[in-house]
Amino acid sequence: MTVVWTGSSGSLLGHRREEIHHLSFRDFLSSHDLSGELDASAPVEQVVHAAAIVGTEACEQDKAAAWAVNVQGTIDLLIAAAKIGARRFFLVSTSHVYKNSLLPLSETSPVEPKSYYALTKFKAEELSTLAALDLGIELCVVRVFSIIGAARNSDSLAGLILRVLEGSGETIRCASDTRDFQTPRQYTENLDVLIATASLPPLLNLGSGAGMSVGEAAQLQAASQGKEIGADQIEWGFSGNPSMVSEPALFQSATGLHPRPLAFG
Repeated sequence: MTVVWTGSSGSLLGHRREEIHHLSFRDFLSSHDLSGELDASAPVEQVVHAAAIVGTEACEQDKAAAWAVNVQGTIDLLIAAAKIGARRFFLVSTSHVYKNSLLPLSETSPVEPKSYYALTKFKAEELSTLAALDLGIELCVVRVFSIIGAARNSDSLAGLILRVLEGSGETIRCASDTRDFQTPRQYTENLDVLIATASLPPLLNLGSGAGMSVGEAAQLQAASQGKEIGADQIEWGFSGNPSMVSEPALFQSATGLHPRPLAFG
């Protein structure tokens, strides 16, 4: 079975770039063709689409590009995947589509995208769901929660932590906020589980269900690098979205496994 992945230069998949059959999404957006991925001895059965313009700032700076890549590009890839006979398409989305809630977020929790980035991901979910029905390809939307331990995206907590450790003089604000953190390795291990699972629901949260404060997670990431964040570099307090934690029951029901809480190494 061949699984094609996009987004191998990003924070989620960068550590596995040499292990996976990766596709340049930038090249695909020029060609709109997946025929080069065909191999009669190992046809493409599943596509994991994680490539996107990520982050609030990047999407706000160029909304047209964000829509073209995150929404239209996703639909074009889904169509191309169905055309070469792939049976399943995973769309990696984000927990930022959910409405603020102090309760754990399940797949049925209300949505309310608060940034253009989150809006493009939610629209990609909606339009892909309709297109998949017409195309006859199975779609599984996977909403990822908080990634930590990689700094490929500067517009991320991990990127901020790296800058702080390098002496940027910045502070980690709203450190009392609770998030559902996992490392890229943990996330991709759980994606592997989904790929190997025969029957999946059309929408799944990919989180651990274990909340941790931003400040504590930052300190753990620093410690994993043999470093320490000074007390004056962490500003405790809450943002307007104090909690974002997954309810992983559906993942557990579908796979028989419970995602591990944040663990480095």
